[in-house]
Amino acid sequence: MFLNTQKYRGAFGEIKFSQAESKSQFQGKTKGLALKYVAEGIENYRSNGATIQLKKGQFLLFKEEEKYDVFFENKKSPIEGICIDLNLNLDEKLIDLYKNELLFKTTFDCAAFSPLGNSFQNFTLKINEEVNGLEVLNSISSQLILFSKEILDLEMKLDLFAKKTE
Repeated sequence: MFLNTQKYRGAFGEIKFSQAESKSQFQGKTKGLALKYVAEGIENYRSNGATIQLKKGQFLLFKEEEKYDVFFENKKSPIEGICIDLNLNLDEKLIDLYKNELLFKTTFDCAAFSPLGNSFQNFTLKINEEVNGLEVLNSISSQLILFSKEILDLEMKLDLFAKKTE
């Protein structure tokens, strides 16, 4: 069984909590720049021929209008996740994320070192509470933009280091 609970839906995005209790599958299409976060268990995503496994504490970013399949196989406890679709009109800087291909189809285990990861962890604690959806979308959007900049900075430093060692 798969259950998707909508916590917020507005002009600038959507926030959903998902829960799977047994072997199940879901097909979807992102409505915006989509973040998929696993709060508990393992989710397996397939998109454009690639399969990506997300474990507890990891997140994945999909581009707008991207089709995907997700497979859940629960062995002991329910699988829980969060999906946040950000409308690109929420912040004009979100479109710049498309320039950074490292962000897409890469799993990030950022809970320990990133405000973005901490936000996901804190948000999962509020699964049964009312949320200010627009506030959450704005916060996640800002943190995602900063996260992208950090990834680009690391990529440039690694490229520079690689050139020095050649």
